[in-house]
Amino acid sequence: MNYVTTLAVILIAAGVFSVLSRWLKQSLAMGYIIAGILVGPYLGVFPGIDSEIVNQWTEIGVIFFFFALGLEFSFKKMLQSGMGALVTAVVKCAGMTAIGYIVGRMIHCSPTESLFLGCIMSMSFPSVIMKSYSEMGLRDRPHVPVLYGALVVENLIAVLMMVLLSTVVTSQNLMGTAMLTALLKPVFFIILCFVTGIWLIPLLLKWSRRYINDEILLIIAIGLCFVMVTMADSMGFSSALGAFIMGSILAETLEGERIEHAVGSIKDLFEAILFVSVGMMVNPSVAGQQWSTILLLSLVVLLGVPVFATLGALLNGQGLVNALHTGFSMAQLGEFAFVIAALGYMLGVMREFIYPVIVSVSVVTIFTTPHMIRLADPVSAWFMKVLPESWKQRLVPREHEVVQVSQAAAGEWRMLVRNVALRMLVFGVLLSGVLFVSRRYLDDWLAQLLPAQSVLTREWVCVGITLAVMLPFAVALSAAGEISRRSVRRLCLDNPSARHIVKMFTLSQTLVSALFLSLSFRPLLQQHQWWIAALWPAATLSLVLLQRFHVSFSLLERSFVDNLNAKENALRAARPITTAMQNQLASYDVKVETLEIPPAFEYIGKTLRQMPFRHTGGANVVELVRGDTCIRVPRGDEVIYPYDRLVLVGTASQIQRVREIVEQATSAATTEEAKPFVVTNITISGKSDWCGKSLRECNFRAFGCLAVAIIHQGVLFTNPKAEDRLHEGDILYLSGEKDSLDYLTTTCLI
Repeated sequence: MNYVTTLAVILIAAGVFSVLSRWLKQSLAMGYIIAGILVGPYLGVFPGIDSEIVNQWTEIGVIFFFFALGLEFSFKKMLQSGMGALVTAVVKCAGMTAIGYIVGRMIHCSPTESLFLGCIMSMSFPSVIMKSYSEMGLRDRPHVPVLYGALVVENLIAVLMMVLLSTVVTSQNLMGTAMLTALLKPVFFIILCFVTGIWLIPLLLKWSRRYINDEILLIIAIGLCFVMVTMADSMGFSSALGAFIMGSILAETLEGERIEHAVGSIKDLFEAILFVSVGMMVNPSVAGQQWSTILLLSLVVLLGVPVFATLGALLNGQGLVNALHTGFSMAQLGEFAFVIAALGYMLGVMREFIYPVIVSVSVVTIFTTPHMIRLADPVSAWFMKVLPESWKQRLVPREHEVVQVSQAAAGEWRMLVRNVALRMLVFGVLLSGVLFVSRRYLDDWLAQLLPAQSVLTREWVCVGITLAVMLPFAVALSAAGEISRRSVRRLCLDNPSARHIVKMFTLSQTLVSALFLSLSFRPLLQQHQWWIAALWPAATLSLVLLQRFHVSFSLLERSFVDNLNAKENALRAARPITTAMQNQLASYDVKVETLEIPPAFEYIGKTLRQMPFRHTGGANVVELVRGDTCIRVPRGDEVIYPYDRLVLVGTASQIQRVREIVEQATSAATTEEAKPFVVTNITISGKSDWCGKSLRECNFRAFGCLAVAIIHQGVLFTNPKAEDRLHEGDILYLSGEKDSLDYLTTTCLI
C-alpha cells in the first residue's frame, strides 16, 4: 500500500472504533489502538500495509501531538507549578527506573537492557491523561496543574534520558566530559531556542498582525513548528522536542489561544493517526508468546507508578488526596517509552521482541487509565478513614499554612540569588550560542564571501562580528536586572552591610561576561591560548566602563521580558478584578475562574437572578464579559446570552458544582429531540375564521407560527405587516413547528 491508501485505512478504522468507543463509554485512545491492532500488518486483514509507512505517519502524529502539548502547557506554566511538578516527576522517574532495572535483571536481561527497560517504565502517556481528563470533566481539579506540570518535566527528563543512554552505549563510560557535554546539550538547545523564539517571534507576529487571519496564522504556526522540528533533527534531537519547544514559544504570544484553537482539529486528526499507528505496530503473536512478561510489566506499572508519583507529590506538600489523584493518573506507558525502546533496538542493546511487549503493556495500561483515575477517589477516601488523626494533619496540610511556609522561604535573598542564577544561565546560553554559530558557520561563510583575503584578515572579521553580536548580551549580563535592583534596595534598607555581598554578585556576573568576550578571540590566539587569560581583565574593565550605557543595551532584555509577559498583561488589562482577587485570595481555599456559557444552555435569555449558580452552586458572579464589554458586579436582572463569560468566585467544590449545573443544563437542552420546522401554504376560503381579519387579529404567534408571505390576486407580498388583511382566495404561507401548524389548522376553520 502507498501513503494515501494506508492513511485511508487508518482514518476509516479510527472513525469506526471511535463510534464504538463512545457507545461502550471507553477512552477514544483505547479504541484507536484496538483499531490499529485489527487493521495492522500482522493479522492480515488488510494485506500489503507497509510498516515503514506506518512509522512515518506515527512520527507526524507525534509532531502534532507535542506541538499541541506545548501550546497548552508552556515552560512558563511549568515554572509557575513550582517545585511540585519537578519533585513529582523526578521521584516518579527515579523510582520507576530503579524498579524497572530490578525487574529487567529478574527476567534475565543484560545490565544495559535492564537500564533501558527502567527508563521505559518511567514514562507516562500525556495525551491519554489529557484526553481522559477532558472526557471525564476533571480538568478543573486542584491537582491538575501539578499533574500537567509533572508531565512536561517528565518529557524533558525523557530527552535527557535518551541522550544519557546513547552516550552510555556508544562510549561505555559513565564518566568524563563527554557525558557532561551530552547532558548539557539538550538543556542548552532548549534555553537557546526558547529565549531566541520569545524575542523574535512575537515581534514578527506583531508586525504582521493586521495582515493575518486565522487561516494564515495556522499556516505560519505549522510552518514554524516544522522549522523547529528540522532544527532539532539537525542537532541530533527528536522531532517531538522541536515541536514541543515551538508550541511552548507560541503559547506565550498574544496569538497563543487563537493558534491553539486553530490547531485543535488538526491535533485531533493526527492524534487519531498516532494511536492507530501505535496499535498497528503490535504483533499479536509476539504478545501471545510473551504474555507473562507483559502481565508482569503491566502490574509493575499499575502498582509502582502510583506509589512513586504519590510519594513525589507528598514530598512537596500537595496533600494526600491530591497526591493520590496525581499518582493514579500517571499509571501508564507513553510515547517516549516507544521512542526509548526503538532507540535501544537501533543501538543493538535490546532484543527485537521488547518493542511489541512495551507497546502491548502500553495498550493494557491505557485501557486501565480511566479506571485508575476513578479509583483514586475511593482509595483516598479509604486512607482518610483509616489514618490516625495525627497523620491526617501532616498529610493534609491546611492551605494557609502551606502558603505561609512558602512566603517565609521566598525572602529577598532567595529572590536575589534566584534572579542572578537565572540571568547567568539565560545570557550564558545566548553567549555560548553566539560562539557556537561563529565557529560552526561564520568561518566557512567568510571564506566563501572573502576568498581573496588572507586567513588572518578573515579571522579578525570573524572576531569583530562575534564581538558585535555578543556585546549587548554581555553588558546585559554584567548589569543587575530590575528585580535584582529592587531586591538590593530593600536589603540595604534593612542591612547596609548587605551592599558588599550584592557587589560580589555583580562582580561574578561581570567576570562571566568578560570570560565569554575573551573566548571570542580564540581563533586569533590558537597558538597562544594563555593570552585569553590576559584579555580577561581587560574585558572586565571594559564592561565596567560600559555600565553607564546599560540603558541602551537593556532594550533587548526589556523587549524579551515584555514579549514573555504580553499574554498575562493583556489578560490582566481585560480582567483586572480577577487578577486582583486571585492575588488577594491566594492563601485561602477560594478560587476565581471564568466560565463560558454554551449556546445550548437551558437558561439562555434568563436573568442572573434566575440562575441556580448562587443558591444551588454557592458561587458568586462578580464579572460578566460579553465580547469587548466588561460588566463589573452585574445586577440580578442582567440577561445571559450565548458565549457570555462569567467570572465566578467560590471554593473549588462550589465552582465545580456550578460547572456541573451548566453541563447538566446544556446536555438536557441538547439531548431533547429537535422538532421538525416546516413552511406550509393555506388557501383562505370564504368560511375561514381568518377571512377579513388582519394578521394581528389572527394572532398566529400565539400558536408559535409566523406569517411569512401572502399571495393576493396573483401578487406575492413577502414580510406582510400586522395590519394586512386576509381575503377569500388568498394563499397564506405560515412557518413554524409541524406540531404547532397541525394544531392550528385543526382548531381553526380554514
